[in-house]
Amino acid sequence: MIERRRFLARQRPAVLRFAAPSELGLASRVASELERMAGGIVRLGPPIRTPMPPDVKAAVGTLPPGTVAIVPGELSAPGLRRVLGWSDGSAAAVTTEVGAPVADRVARLVAHEAAHLAGLGHCRRRNCLARSVSAPEELDALDGFCPRCSRALSSRPGRA
Repeated sequence: MIERRRFLARQRPAVLRFAAPSELGLASRVASELERMAGGIVRLGPPIRTPMPPDVKAAVGTLPPGTVAIVPGELSAPGLRRVLGWSDGSAAAVTTEVGAPVADRVARLVAHEAAHLAGLGHCRRRNCLARSVSAPEELDALDGFCPRCSRALSSRPGRA
């Protein structure tokens, strides 16, 4: 069983890191989309040099607190059919296996997981980035954090 870790709010913004070589320019396109959609919730960090396991829970357990890793290939987890992203409260991982447009969808996943690291739960509002999704196509409808979630994120200590 993986112990639930906590990311301290004063360490925000979360650090976005790519695992393994990624599509040329994907990192900068994702960072650009994140800035447009979610402001300073995430900053771009150095790539991850060690291979990430395909089990998302095991992968997240290896990451430093405050990290959101973008992992090429599918992610899996015991008891879950398909995993687009997952957070243990301290670190998170998202997949690039989301179909086109990759940068837009990955940016939405990163913003969603970074919000979890900031202590935000899932939202029921249809277009909110904090809404839970089960299919990559559902990401296209998420266009930013709703007013309630935006207020919650901006009121947290350490917000950049």
